[in-house]
Amino acid sequence: MKAVDVVLVTVVLGVGALTFIKRDVLFKYLNKQSASNSSPSDSNDSTPAPTTPQGAGSDGVGWIYPSKPNGYLWYMSQSKPLEGDSGTLAIGRAITWSAINKSSDGKMWKTNAKPGATVKFNLNLGKQAQGDAIGGCKMDYGQSLSRGYTYKTNVDVGNIEFTAFFRANNACSSDGVFLRGPCNHHPGSPCCQEYDYDVRIKPGPGGYVVFTKDHPDAANNFKDPGGKKSVNIPLNQVFGVKYIHMVKSRDPKNPRVRLECWLNLNGDKKTWSLVHSVEDYNGYNWGNPKASCGGTPYQVGAWRSPRMVVKWYGCSVDFNWWSMREIAPSGAVTF
Repeated sequence: MKAVDVVLVTVVLGVGALTFIKRDVLFKYLNKQSASNSSPSDSNDSTPAPTTPQGAGSDGVGWIYPSKPNGYLWYMSQSKPLEGDSGTLAIGRAITWSAINKSSDGKMWKTNAKPGATVKFNLNLGKQAQGDAIGGCKMDYGQSLSRGYTYKTNVDVGNIEFTAFFRANNACSSDGVFLRGPCNHHPGSPCCQEYDYDVRIKPGPGGYVVFTKDHPDAANNFKDPGGKKSVNIPLNQVFGVKYIHMVKSRDPKNPRVRLECWLNLNGDKKTWSLVHSVEDYNGYNWGNPKASCGGTPYQVGAWRSPRMVVKWYGCSVDFNWWSMREIAPSGAVTF
């Protein structure tokens, strides 16, 4: 899908309503694009955009996929953003800030990190302190796939819609803003717990979206073989990101994980465009060609874990309206 085509798959979400330009036209368009695009990341892109009303959260942000009944749900507090009823938002391992305050216009939050510092947040589901995998740094990928979870079956999540809004005040170094997980804590490298997927969004000139896979044998993550997608996110403008992670199969012989990135570029919390997606599976050859940590070559991480991560590099970023919701999309594994 070309960047110029993004508007054609834009959906507008209101409270209790999801509006498409025309559903049959949209599906014909998506099928045509999937068939004609030779990019490896889209050649296995078999899941169309959602087609039923999904409503919106208590923060007014529209939903893409239906919620899992009695599933996990967390919203960033508008008075104490590091607190929440169902999770703990904690300072990441590289501590570069100590306080959060409102931005000058009162709309967003900001840290007191020095200009250019790396800023990292960990969302610990269930308020657990760390979320180490079973086996810790000797985590076994084959066993994790067989169990379907890495930490605790009543805490870990696999099918999620992770939403966050940002405003980049200057150009970011590296890949910009990261949304990562589900994942586990890891104390350093090398450690078998250092495995996860993420989406990276670079706002400003030369902007793009790219998926990566973290692995203990990767020097700086393995980037999606399908490449990046160009996006236009102006600096000093509020934009929303939805990172979708869903497990489509955890069969050890045919594991499959789907990732999606949706953007809201006008700050209204309701208008979302699918800008990038990929499915990881045996044969896609994403990652380490050698087996490690009890796994297989190009390990597919089709399991659940208890932590999400947000971070950014080398730029000043304001933020607000984060949420993490367990979803029940059609075609995904039911945990």
